[in-house]
Amino acid sequence: MICSITYPGSLFKPVGGTYSHKMTDNTKNISKLRIFVCIILNVSYLNFSECSNNLVVEVQQGKLQGMSLTSLRSQNEYFGFMGIPYAKPPTGKLRFKAPQPARSWPGILNATKEGNICIQMSFLNPVLEGKEDCLFINVYTPQLPNSGNITKVMPVMVWIHGGTFNSGSGNRLMQGPDYLVDDGVVVVTFNYRLGALGFLSLESKEVPGNAGMKDQVMALKWVQQNIAKFGGDPMNVTIFGQSAGGASVYYHMLSPMSEGLFQKAISQSGSVLCPWAYTRTARRAAFQLGAALGKNTTSDDVLLDFLRGLAPEKIVQGVKGNLLPEEERDPLGFSLPFVPTKEGVYEDGEEVFLPGTCSHEGYLIYYVSELSDVTLDDLSADPSQLVLPAIYSRNDKNKTLEIGNSIKSFYFGYNNISNDTLQDFIKLTTDLYFKYPIYNTAKLHASVSTSPVFMYQFAFDGQYGYGKSSLGFEGMPAEGAMHGEELGYLFAVEYLTECGFPISKFRRFKDARRSLWRNVGELQASRPRPITRIKLLHDHLTNSGRESLKNHNSFLIDNELSLLV
Repeated sequence: MICSITYPGSLFKPVGGTYSHKMTDNTKNISKLRIFVCIILNVSYLNFSECSNNLVVEVQQGKLQGMSLTSLRSQNEYFGFMGIPYAKPPTGKLRFKAPQPARSWPGILNATKEGNICIQMSFLNPVLEGKEDCLFINVYTPQLPNSGNITKVMPVMVWIHGGTFNSGSGNRLMQGPDYLVDDGVVVVTFNYRLGALGFLSLESKEVPGNAGMKDQVMALKWVQQNIAKFGGDPMNVTIFGQSAGGASVYYHMLSPMSEGLFQKAISQSGSVLCPWAYTRTARRAAFQLGAALGKNTTSDDVLLDFLRGLAPEKIVQGVKGNLLPEEERDPLGFSLPFVPTKEGVYEDGEEVFLPGTCSHEGYLIYYVSELSDVTLDDLSADPSQLVLPAIYSRNDKNKTLEIGNSIKSFYFGYNNISNDTLQDFIKLTTDLYFKYPIYNTAKLHASVSTSPVFMYQFAFDGQYGYGKSSLGFEGMPAEGAMHGEELGYLFAVEYLTECGFPISKFRRFKDARRSLWRNVGELQASRPRPITRIKLLHDHLTNSGRESLKNHNSFLIDNELSLLV
């Protein structure tokens, strides 16, 4: 049975006509875009076994009724328990507060559909969606303990979604667990508070900030308490995430709050050192938000009472990049006022660590700059705009211009920044926003950690990669793997195969990529075992320069389905 479904909140947009530097008004009007995805309905969503006692699991809060699902890849059965509350609704007096454990429920809770996503309005997709009551977790398992088929507990992989800490969810639409579950892994996804509702900070005891990060900690605690009921091993938990989720992974490696909640970590295209992953002006942004919404005050209590009295929709719609002071704004339009901020003391963790990037992450920044008022010509005329506030204070204009000219010279030589040098611009933004901070994170971590560090670069350039299709780069001169490109090879994204991606190579590459991730999940502070269909070369580094990445292996995941140093 074939069906066509419309997703009003999708990031996807059609691309037509010829390529030009500045996108048309029609392409900018993302809120009106729709995607029609052809799917076979007898797969993941519609194979529901009604109220079978075998699909009832009891967790600490009560009993759950799950459902039977069918893998897109193998057609094997697996089991889903979705929309499980892991914390109390963060509403009313709990708004901006750390999460509280979920209440128990009577009877059997229907866990056959996902819960609300957290209220959000992405700058890439300005459509308001979601609810404030959104702290739900989902568990997918190949086998249940009461089936009698489990011979040993299974490794657990907990996914932390990306979205600039302002959008996204743990739902299955674009990140189905099928392929990992096929490999005998228990997969967990969840929602956490976003934007101002998740990251507003008054830098006070009442509202210290980072509520969204504390939601993540609460979800990881829930996993420790309950995952054995789904056949998972609480002592073999890998957290993995992409973009903001990747940065979140490393925050957990640093935070004492997360100690003991996981053993391995995979950070995809995100780090605490990425300029978009932290803010130094959290308190100022909170008061700027209050003023923008009608309450100009210097009192913490007055501001807090005012913000708690507003509808959540009003708060989300009030968040703009201009809440940041001018010297802190990203000149390319990547200004995020509500993201994690420093709170307390951090220390390096001892977990096995795999950070990495895509080869051409910078296409995301180019896309964002296209939605801003800055053009490539503007950057060429005023290279000071290439200097990010996170790298150097923009207060000294002469010094900023000097640094900007050096950056321009290094990446563009004597050429102007234009469509003709677009690939150089992509290299620059890839380095500034992703590669350098992620590399530096790995280097610093390896210098103090006794556990292995493995680095990768994803360079597979597929015809229907997740990243390019998300932002509408098909048909444009977009070489390489852009931000988010790897997700379509790690998770079940049905539209990719239904729309014509070469199945044999697509599945072979999925198998290879997924095997590496599972392989890291099985590590116990040792080298990985050989991986099917992947050539694995080890690069043993010593302690000087780049070689200071001790105890670590560096991989390039390329179009030949191989891993190369």
